[in-house]
Order: sequence, then structure tokens, then C-alpha cells
Amino acid sequence: MGARRERLAVVEARAGLAWKVLLFALEVAAAPLLAPRALASPLFLGAAALWLGHGLAFAAAVWRRPGTARSPAWAYSSFFLDLAVLSALVALAGQAGSLYAFLYPAHVLWLAVIRTDLREVVACGLLGFGAYNLARLAGVGLDALFAGPGRWIEMAFVAALVAGPLYRLRLLLRRYEEARAARRLAEESVSRLRRDNVLLQELSVTDPLTGLYNKRYFDVRLAEELGRAGLTGQPVALALLDVDRFKQYNDTYGHVRGDELLKTLAELLRQNCRSGDVLCRLGGEEFAIILPATGAEAAAAAAERIRRAVEQHPFPGSDPKSRVRVTVSLGIAVYPTDATDPTRLVECADQALYRAKDAGRNAVVLHSSLAACVGSGAELGADGEELLAVTGVIQTLLSLAQVKDRYTYGHAERTAQLAAAIAQRLGLDPVEIRRLRYAALAHDLGNAAISSHLLVKQGPLSEAERRVLQEHTLLGVSLIEPFGDLRDLIPIVASHHERWDGSGYPAGLRGEEIPLAARILAVADSYDAMRQHRPYRPALAAQEAAAQLVEGAGSRYDPRAVEALLEVLAASGQLDADAADRLLARLRAAG
Repeated sequence: MGARRERLAVVEARAGLAWKVLLFALEVAAAPLLAPRALASPLFLGAAALWLGHGLAFAAAVWRRPGTARSPAWAYSSFFLDLAVLSALVALAGQAGSLYAFLYPAHVLWLAVIRTDLREVVACGLLGFGAYNLARLAGVGLDALFAGPGRWIEMAFVAALVAGPLYRLRLLLRRYEEARAARRLAEESVSRLRRDNVLLQELSVTDPLTGLYNKRYFDVRLAEELGRAGLTGQPVALALLDVDRFKQYNDTYGHVRGDELLKTLAELLRQNCRSGDVLCRLGGEEFAIILPATGAEAAAAAAERIRRAVEQHPFPGSDPKSRVRVTVSLGIAVYPTDATDPTRLVECADQALYRAKDAGRNAVVLHSSLAACVGSGAELGADGEELLAVTGVIQTLLSLAQVKDRYTYGHAERTAQLAAAIAQRLGLDPVEIRRLRYAALAHDLGNAAISSHLLVKQGPLSEAERRVLQEHTLLGVSLIEPFGDLRDLIPIVASHHERWDGSGYPAGLRGEEIPLAARILAVADSYDAMRQHRPYRPALAAQEAAAQLVEGAGSRYDPRAVEALLEVLAASGQLDADAADRLLARLRAAG
């Protein structure tokens, strides 16, 4: 609206200038006919020169700044010069000068447009009427001015010319101002209604405490994102987040501090999520994050970033020594890997969240981390449901281990996939491959019983510390032994650190004495470990890690398992074909 009013003011100002120029041109053009003496009169020529100089300056000022036209100084000085020129023409015209009377109301009308105050316009109209009569008096004399009724009729006519249009113009201006004011009020009302409507819509989908979206919006948006993902073929991750021991925090610090914690947590979520992620508070201390176009690994990394940010934030009671420590647990499910409809996806994320809680809290758990390794119930055949129940047991134990050593997040799952690929290359039957998958998932469960400091220590290990770390194989066995369905995994888990030359642990087995599945697991475990960054060393490139395995073939590793690994890496594109051929040649030459 402001820009529109400015454009209208510019048009009015420039039209006013054009009107004044037209009037001046008419006055001067009519002078030879109506007032021939004017062209030789110093009075007229002086007035015309003043008008022309002032007019040029006025035009330049208005062209640069249209608002200048409404300035009282400019408007009245211009008007008075108009009257001076016109009055000089009337005085020099004599009897015929009455025709100039029509130009007086034209000048007054121009002023009425520029200065819309009624009192000012009436005063100027009277001034113009008086100026006309004084000019007539100077031109024809007092006796001639009032001689006969014709002169009085002429005066009344000029007065009507001035007063009538002024009155009508004022009515039009008043109606125009009223209409413009009414339109402005209507536009303001519409704008206010629109703002109120937007505010109401925001309030209807916004949690009042945290400013995040609420459960109502979450349900609608999740369905929309899954529908969009179904068209684009991209994944969608859903993370459910729950504040650990929130009731205990409320009991300790009060509900006001509890509300402050939730608001601070919402701000941490905003800082650690992408602009396109959808952040919702489902109720209480439970939150949800919808991550469009995000797969399992990226979602796990984002969730871990959030978990770490909350763990490190200085909440009241966040001191690790305090009995009330602020942490969060997160469960992640991914469309379409885990589920293809919103309800089932929420259920899967909720199951993963439950496992994170059950694993000791302050953890991130992917629902698909194990299912991706062992397959669906349909793929596993008649024993599918029983085997998936075993998967749940391993998931819980693995989550417990990951609480201690977060740098190996996903290591068990990647190792299981790689070990299965090696086993397929070596021709193992499906039952053995499935058993190897489970063993690979469980091979580092013993880390749950070892100090976190020792697991990520950057300096060299002492002999005592080395012995403690070597105990993780037997500790893992002790964790899975109580579960009858997992006992078939014990030989593989116990032997995956045995060496081909007999220098491994815990039993010092050598060569074919080591179960084949354990030899395969050792190769897959070592390769994935070397490919991951650790606090005490950087990650190795695929070719460097494969070269180290070739170097250890025949001493640490079964050469056949290493050869199968190289073939798997080459077939999957992880290793350049030329590099794989060179490494295979070295391996076969050494054998």
C-alpha cells in the first residue's frame, strides 16, 4: 500500500505541474488578443519572469521529490505568482480582460488539489476573487467597475466560478478521503485477519512450551513425508527421543526446572538438526525427529550428535557424579527398510527406543541394525520368528556394549555383512552363514564389561591392560552362554582372536583347529576395524587395510579367507581391480 500511495503522489504532483504550465501558456498566448499592452508592460514582463524562474525551480524540486508540491512554502509562493501574472493581464486588458476571469478558479482548483484543507482553499479563493476585482479596478477605473448592473452580474459570475467548483471539489475530496480511509481500514482488517489466521494455524500445530511441532502435526507430516518418499524413492528416518529418568529430575529440581530442561532440549535439537528436519514434541519428555532423505547410517550419526550434545550440556544435575544426570535415549527406524506405513514405522522406532532404554539409557539404537544382518522372518524360513527373537536378545546385549564403546558404532553390523559375503565366496551353506552372522554381531559383546577408558586409550597398553582387553572374548561368551538359543555361537565368538600360526588367544589354537567361521570372522573383524577412525589411530584406506591383511596371511589369518575377502572387495567396487589383482598375486606367491 505504501508504494502505491507514493506512485499516486508522483502522478498527482507531475499532473499539477503540467496543469500550471498549460494555464501559463494559455495566459501568455491570449495576451496579444486580450491584453496587447501586456507584451510591452514592465509590470507583466517582471511578473512573468518571476513566475518562469520560480516555476522552473518548482518543477525541478517536484521532479526530484514529488512531496515538495504539498509544501506550504512552495505551494503558496507558486499560487501568489500565478495571481500576479493573471492580475497584471487583467489590469492591462481592460474590458476584454473579463475572459481571464475563467482562469482564476482554475488556479484555485489547482491549489485545492495540492492543499486540501478547506479553510486554506476558501481563503485563497477569496484572495483570488479580490485580486481579480482589484486588477479590474486598475484596468478600467472605479466608476467603470461598478457602472451598470452588468458589472455586478460579472462580479457575481466570477464569484460563482470560484466558490461553486471549490465547494463541489471539497465534497469530492472529502468523499475520496473517506473512501480511501475506509479502504485502508478494510485492508488493515484483512491483513490483521490473515496474521491472526496464520498465528492460529501455528498455535494449532505448535507445542506451547518448546515451540516445536506437536503430536497432531507430527502425524500429518510423517504421512506426507512417507508419501513423498514413495514417489521419489528416497528413505525417510524417524528418531524417537526420550529424556532418561525425567521423573527423577522433576522430583529433584521441581517441575519449573523440568520445563526449562525441555525448552533447552528443544533448542539443542534445533542447533544439531538440519533446517529440513521436522522436530516435534509428542508429549511429556518424548520427542520425535523426522529426517527426510536420510538413511540409517546418516540418521544414526545425527542421533549420536544429539545424544552427545545433551550429555555435554551443563544442565542442573548433569555432573556425572550426580545421581540425577541428564541424558537421552534415541530409537531409529527407517522407511522403507523397517516399515512402509507411518504407524508401523513409529512402532519400530519405539521398539528401538525401548532397547536403548533397556541397554542402560544414554544410547542410540537402530531398529534395522540387526534385521538387516539376519533378514526378515520370511527369509529365514520356518524358524524365522524364533531366530528374530534371538535377534532381539543380541540387539539388547549389543546396545549394552555400545554404551561403553561408541567409536565402534555399527562395527558389529558391518562385520556381520562382510563375514557373510566371505562365507558365501567360500561356499558355506546358508545355515552356517546365518550362524556366522549372529556370531559376528555378538563377537564384541565382552566390551560391555571393560572400562571405557581402556577401550579408547590413545597411548600404548601395559601388559596388564593387554590381558584385560584379551579377556573380552571369554567375557562375551559368558554373556551369551545363559541364552540357550545362542550357545551355537560360543565356539566362533571364543575363537575369533585365535591366529593361524597359533599365537592368538585365548586357547592358542592354530590352523584348521580354529573353526572356519571364526577364521572368516577374524578377517572381516580386522578389515572393518582398520577402516574405522579410532582415538589412537586414523582410519586406513581400503587398499592399505587389504594390504595389511595380505601381509598377515599365513601368520595371523587364514590365507583362503583373506583371498575371499579380496575377491569380495573387488566385486563390490570397494577395491580397485588392478590393486586387487596385485594383492592376490602377492598372496598366492607367498602361499
